[in-house]
Parts: sequence; structure tokens; C-alpha cells
Amino acid sequence: MVEGSGAIWFGACGFDVLSVVDDGVELVVEIESTPVTVGCPSCGTRARPKDRRWVTVRDAPTADRAVRLRWRKRVWCCPEPDCGTRTWTERGPAEPRRVLTTRAEEWATDRVAAVEGTPASIARTFGVSWSTVWSAVGRVGRTRVGDAPVGPSEKVGFDETVMQPARRRRRRRFVTAAVDVDSGGILDVFEGRDAGDLRAWTARMPPAWPSTVEVVSLDPHEGYRSAVVNPDPLTGLPSPLYGVRRLLLLGAERVDERGWARIHAALDAGDPHDEVRDCWVAKEKVRDVYLTDDPNLAAELLDDAIAWCTAAESGPELRRLAKTLRRWRAEILAHHTTGASNGPVEAANLLIKQVKRSGRGFRNFGNYRLRILLADGMRRCQTSSVTSIRTRRPRFVA
Repeated sequence: MVEGSGAIWFGACGFDVLSVVDDGVELVVEIESTPVTVGCPSCGTRARPKDRRWVTVRDAPTADRAVRLRWRKRVWCCPEPDCGTRTWTERGPAEPRRVLTTRAEEWATDRVAAVEGTPASIARTFGVSWSTVWSAVGRVGRTRVGDAPVGPSEKVGFDETVMQPARRRRRRRFVTAAVDVDSGGILDVFEGRDAGDLRAWTARMPPAWPSTVEVVSLDPHEGYRSAVVNPDPLTGLPSPLYGVRRLLLLGAERVDERGWARIHAALDAGDPHDEVRDCWVAKEKVRDVYLTDDPNLAAELLDDAIAWCTAAESGPELRRLAKTLRRWRAEILAHHTTGASNGPVEAANLLIKQVKRSGRGFRNFGNYRLRILLADGMRRCQTSSVTSIRTRRPRFVA
């Protein structure tokens, strides 16, 4: 018997490790509780030991080795004849009728939250079913996330992502993430992306919550804007333009002389009607709006971009852009007075996509939402990387 080692192995006192055997596949650990005086849970009479029962459960891996825990469980009985409680078993590292220890459930939830494993892969590690692991993750996860994770936020952003792609008999399913723009944390996730979906989600919030929101950051999506307030891919480009597609996406200030020479050569060869050149100029004019911190100058630059896109010689793509810029003019210029942007919302959306890839897609929205909120909580709780121990080059190198 390894006396008192249960506190080290389980992180809690009250257990002794009887043996640890490596069978070549996993570690088999046998434990029992330390002898203590136990009272009847009903009448308080000193209980008598009745029997011992071996219970096998799975514990969290140690040193990348699977651990099978054999618990010599004590069975107690009450000697008081008038007591309604006759026998009971002790509580220990695992809840009754469960095959995973409490520590294993916490470990599995941490793995899922960190997007380092899926319930399926963890189930293979434990040698149990997917439903067993997900039930444990669901219990622990709901305790961590809570029923009302949404708190007061001055700046809130919304962005949607596809939960399930379209099929022959099924439309695409979208989910929307509500993000605190200041912290980048996900406040909540709800199904849908229409104005009605956003209104329904807002109605479920505490009555005082909408009054705390001062700024709303979102993509130019009319569904979101109508709920808050009441461009096509370029294909078939000639090869000269396709060769400079990355250069055309760069800011003008980042293009060197060699890059300008390539751009001019490609435009001369593949843009006889100056359509791509006009779109590139429009892109730079819109960028100029965000490169200044002066609200008045930003308004002038935005009006200049709209005027460029509505010129008589402009193509249909630019006129469509002008229509969008004119419709969203107040919201675009609000960036210069509030300082808010949709960057934190897009970062949260990336996390949601990582969760979706880790699970190879989801069919149950409740499971999807819980995985997203767990992953976001893990991301915010992660500590910074440790500092290197060696701060200088060693004097002698073998």
C-alpha cells in the first residue's frame, strides 16, 4: 500500500493507493478510502461496514498513458432498526453509475474547450462511447458557462457563420455570435441571422441589458441593421491580371517599384477598358477613409469615394458599391467617433469555425453553442507563454 498517496494522485485527501500496475497498454491503479468513522445520513447513528465492492472507472490520463481506476468501494449499513436507511455506498472519485471520474470529466471538458480534442477522440482514449463523454462535457460545461453568460457591454458586435451547409432537402443553417467588442469575448450564440432572430435574442436578454449598449459593430448586413436600427467574386480574369491579384489587394503605400511595374504591365495587357483600374482606385479611396482619425476628413474622403463610384463612366460594380456606401454612410463614419470596429467580432468568428472543424460539423445547436462558449472561456483563461529560463548564451557549448 502506498500510504497517503491518494492526495497526490487525485488532488484530494481521503484515499490510499493500493497498487499501480503497468500492463503494457494502460496504468491500472487500485485505491480505497482511508478508514474513518461514518454516520448514517438519516439518523446519524454510527454506521457499520457491511461489504466491499470493486468499481472500475476511467481516470484522466497521466503522462499520455490511459488510466483505469479500480476503486474498492465501501458499503455501509445502519444498525438502528427504526431507521429507514438500511445500506449505502461511499462517495468517491466518481459519481454513482458513472464510468468517468470527476477529474476525467474535468479533463475532457478542458480538452474540448481548448479545441485540442473532440468528444469522439476523447471517447477513444477512454475506451467509452461518444455519448458518455459528451454527457460529462455537457454537465461540466453547463456549470462553467452558466444559464445567463451575457453581461453589460457598451460595444457589441454581431456576425454570422454557417453551421450546416445546404443539402437537397435542407437549407443552410446559420448561427450568429454576439461579441463584446472591447474584450473580444463571445457573449452568446443564437441560431439564425435575420432581423427577427436578432430581435428574438434581444428579447431574451435582461430588460436593462439593451440600455447598456452604446455601439453596435457589424458587417453591412441589412438583416442585422434593420434589427438594431428598425460584392460578387471576380472570376474569369485574364492571366495577366490573375498574376497580380495579390498585389492589387495590397495598400498602395506597401507596393514597391517592382510591384508597380508588374501592376501597370498587367493592367495594360488585361484591362483595356480600365474596369479593374477603376475598382482598384475605389478600393484605395475607401481605405483612405479608415486611415485617418479626423471625423471631418473621413466624411470628406467617404463622399469623394462615393462620387468616384457614381461617375458616368463607372461600371455596375462601382455603382453598387456607391449605393452600399451611401446607405451605410452614418455607420461607417461612426468608427471615427466610437473607435469600435468589427475586428474582435471576426476573431470570435474564427474561433467558432475552429470549433466547427474540430467536431467535423454539428447537427445539434445546443451542443454547438456549448462548445463555442466553452472554447471562448478557455481562450480568455489561458495564461501567457512562460519566459525562457536561459536568458543568455551559455558560456560553454559541448
